[in-house]
Amino acid sequence: MFSRDTVALAVAGTTTSYGLNALRRLEVSRGRRSHSLAGAGVGFLVGVGAAFAVLYSGGSTSLCNQSANQDAMSSGECIGLTALGGLAGAGLGAVIGSRLRSERWQDVPIERLRLGLGPQVSGRFGLAFAVAF
Repeated sequence: MFSRDTVALAVAGTTTSYGLNALRRLEVSRGRRSHSLAGAGVGFLVGVGAAFAVLYSGGSTSLCNQSANQDAMSSGECIGLTALGGLAGAGLGAVIGSRLRSERWQDVPIERLRLGLGPQVSGRFGLAFAVAF
C-alpha cells in the first residue's frame, strides 16, 4: 500500500492512495493569527470619521464650526475630541479584530518533500513526511 512515491490517506474508513508525482502544490499551516492591529487601524479611522461628522455637522448648531456658531468650541478642543473618538474606535476595533482569527499558510516547494516509511519504537510501521525549509 505504501511506497516511496505513493502516499495513502485514510479518512473515515476510506483509504485513498495518491502518487507523489501527481502532487503539484503543498502548503503547511503556520498557525492561527488574530487581526487586532488591522482592527485597531480600521476602528481608529471610523472613530475619527464619526467624531468629525458629529462635531462639525449641524450648521449654526455645529459644535466646532466657529464661522457658523459663535459659541463653538475652540479648535484645540475639537481636535482633542476627534482624537478621542479615534482612540475609542481603535480600542473597539482591536477587541473585534482579536476575535477574528485566520489560518496562516506557507507554500512548500515540492522538491523539498521527502516521504519515508519505517519502524517506530512501538514496533509498528510509520509514515513520515519531511520538509526542508
